[in-house]
Amino acid sequence: IPVVLACVHGMLAVAQRLTIDPADPLGDPAAQAERLAVAVVHARPHDFEARAVSAIIRLALARRPGRDGAALAPEDVDRTQWDRARIAVGINDAVLAADVAGVEPGRFALEARIAALYTAAPTVWAVPWAPITALHLADETRWPAPSATLSWRRCKNWIAVPGRCTAMSNSPSLISIGG
Repeated sequence: IPVVLACVHGMLAVAQRLTIDPADPLGDPAAQAERLAVAVVHARPHDFEARAVSAIIRLALARRPGRDGAALAPEDVDRTQWDRARIAVGINDAVLAADVAGVEPGRFALEARIAALYTAAPTVWAVPWAPITALHLADETRWPAPSATLSWRRCKNWIAVPGRCTAMSNSPSLISIGG
């Protein structure tokens, strides 16, 4: 199942780079990835990594409308356009994955926590960047890839600017690396 989850997650990665605002929803690889992730969760309801992949994809698709068809800096995204129903389901999946993962979350459980914390914040200035940075660093230790290194370094830059980020999330099951 790890290979299947990596492929489904990879479909989302490709879709986010190639089709930010697809004209044909049926030909949208991100929507196809969501359908596959949901099918895997139905087949393996207690697999926290499968649930985490579902959360990552749902939260990414929920944020898509605020980007105006383009890749934007976090502060330029219109969060009022985000799909609130999809966000609720994605955050629920992330919380369930975090609860089931316990003290040894995998790569996708960590990424789902990151996506949920980022998405739950009402503004980019309210994003809890310090815990997200810690989660990215934990993700990099489990999955040492250049993209993981880049992600935690970007987050570290967000918290380096005084006064930029002061909010913290009140969701301990999402923030805690150990579940």
